[in-house]
Amino acid sequence: MYGKHPKAVVTDGDKSMREAIRVIFPNSTHRLCSWHLHQNAIKHVKNARFLKEFNTLMYSSYTPEKFESEWKRVIDDCGVSKNKWAIKTYELKQMWASSYMRDHFVCGVRTTSMCEGVNSFIKKYVQHKNSLVDFLHNFERALKEYRHNELKSDFNSFYYQHVLMTPLPELELEASKIFTAKKFKEIKIAIEGVAALSVTERVDVGNSLIFKVNVYRNKDEIFWVYLDKAQTKFLCDCRRFERRGLLCSHIISVMKYEDMDALPKSLICKR
Repeated sequence: MYGKHPKAVVTDGDKSMREAIRVIFPNSTHRLCSWHLHQNAIKHVKNARFLKEFNTLMYSSYTPEKFESEWKRVIDDCGVSKNKWAIKTYELKQMWASSYMRDHFVCGVRTTSMCEGVNSFIKKYVQHKNSLVDFLHNFERALKEYRHNELKSDFNSFYYQHVLMTPLPELELEASKIFTAKKFKEIKIAIEGVAALSVTERVDVGNSLIFKVNVYRNKDEIFWVYLDKAQTKFLCDCRRFERRGLLCSHIISVMKYEDMDALPKSLICKR
């Protein structure tokens, strides 16, 4: 890797790995696997309400201040303030709570299931009883299958014509030409989510525009979207673009409000 650190590392929480990553990859974001955290919560906290609230705290894009207040409320309401696992897990909040990873790019990866999926795929071809020659032969077969699936996905992304179904056909059509087929499905969901949003305030401050975005039938849920007019650069409170490299519904609703029919280059991540 020529000294280049990975953007993010996801592990199951092994202490030795945690220390090694801290020393060897100091510039990388180290995230704890959400699935393993949930399983540990089930094992150490016998409280169904806490488990549900804990999942919300893990995945919600609260601000750090909102996370702190919500954590205190959940701990008090569920009566687990003295639970050792809850106390220990809270101390590691910056490694699992989305609230503290809002500005870190993790491409939507929250669990170690991606590498587990590769392991499961390889196991279909490679057996523990294989000789060295059989192992190499079967491993090569597995690689060919894997590469074939990648080529098929690329073909669908380049040549498949998507059916436009959202109320913003211009943006949807452009997105279908820019993003891979799999990522376009996520963008499409974000475009559909604009229906539940409304821009209720627009403030012009020098070279920037500030928009207040309200959620339908939820007056307490407000998002602020900032637009740099000179660079056509967006920033949203939810930080979805910073975390995943994908547009959020809030930015798209502002683009609709401003009557924009093209995606700015600043909102397109290169592969």
